[in-house]
Amino acid sequence: MYTYTMPLDQHSLCTWSLMPPSRPPPRNPVRPEMEQYSSSCCLNNDIDLIVNKPSVSSLSPLQNNVAILSSNAFYNPSTSIVPPDLDFFTNRQLRLRKVIGKGAISYVYSIASNDTVVLKFPTGRKKYNIIINEFLLLKYLSDPSAPRNNHIIQTLGVTYLTKTNFKNFRNGELVPAIALHRCTMDLQNYYVELNGKLDYAAAPNGNGLKRCKAAWWRILEHALQALAFLKMKKILHTDIKTANVLVDIADNGPIFYISDFTSAVLLDQEQGALEIEHSIFTTLEYCSPELLLKFRAHNSNKSAPVPEDKHDSVGWESYYRRDFYSLGLCLLAFIVNNEPYKKIKDLKFHAAQNITSSFESNQWLLNIILQNTPIKFNIQYDSHLSNNKQFETFWQQELDLLKKILQNKISLEDCITLVKRYDSDMGKAT
Repeated sequence: MYTYTMPLDQHSLCTWSLMPPSRPPPRNPVRPEMEQYSSSCCLNNDIDLIVNKPSVSSLSPLQNNVAILSSNAFYNPSTSIVPPDLDFFTNRQLRLRKVIGKGAISYVYSIASNDTVVLKFPTGRKKYNIIINEFLLLKYLSDPSAPRNNHIIQTLGVTYLTKTNFKNFRNGELVPAIALHRCTMDLQNYYVELNGKLDYAAAPNGNGLKRCKAAWWRILEHALQALAFLKMKKILHTDIKTANVLVDIADNGPIFYISDFTSAVLLDQEQGALEIEHSIFTTLEYCSPELLLKFRAHNSNKSAPVPEDKHDSVGWESYYRRDFYSLGLCLLAFIVNNEPYKKIKDLKFHAAQNITSSFESNQWLLNIILQNTPIKFNIQYDSHLSNNKQFETFWQQELDLLKKILQNKISLEDCITLVKRYDSDMGKAT
């Protein structure tokens, strides 16, 4: 049984157990022995537990993240907790409403009395460290000294949940939850809603198509700002995809945010490249060919060193390029109105099953990605888009830019310069 003890001051201790008590819990929603705790106390204990957890050799990338971020000057436990009206640990009137998203690691739930905030928490206590790591990264990225409008999803702080709040938890578990700004939808739902019924032949210059083009450039603008900010902060997201780009519909147009830093990594010179590689969790369809080559080399000969790509001589540059590549596929998905490689997967499997994204079962897809022609494979297998001259003409400028991002591998900085040139030379649709 794990018991954590942390001094709050000279006269008090904060202690709790992760295992159920020896006697049945009382009917009181919060057990009497828990009433002395606070979310701040729980957070501090969890951070200490992660950092001081024994490891085989050096700290893991996640431990390294937490150790660096929790010791940073921006981090203050007292300002890391949600406002009292959102603190589930002390406010017994708060209730979760319904699930908005669910993954292998976490849930996202709406809150019954608040339509502007969602709560993200792990599926169980065992994954608490991943949520703590994500919160510290978001807190670091929301540092008041950071530039405004960086288009990273904002956090309001941490609270803690018990079985009273979520019945799937075990008795005695204290599970961290991140309060996040609630957006209207994700990018996948947005592009389906926006351009799902477009007819390039019937209305090549219609308002619907113009609105789509304007939205595409706005996504690019906001996402480039987000990636530039992450690069400045030395953060690698590792899992950028349409489900992790959120859209807030505002009066002056949509606002886009990068979200879900579950697998994000703080790039630190103390961490070796090999350790960073082995800590990456990503989505196969959004992987860059360079990353897949490294995964394949490692899986085929785990004792062999991971091969470097041609950009690795510039510090961490090749790592940032992978996030940039994933963003390019998000922008391509918006244009073709489908997730990457969906049409070719439907043809191969006749849309008869939910295809998993493991490297072993999708070797054929891995080989397609390694050909480094994503635009070709995502258009030519779509019967509505292949040989559609109106479609190609309408999106020609955008597809040319995506070719530079996805196939020619221009840098983030070169792309920002290029977009500014487009704006000044031809004007951007708004």
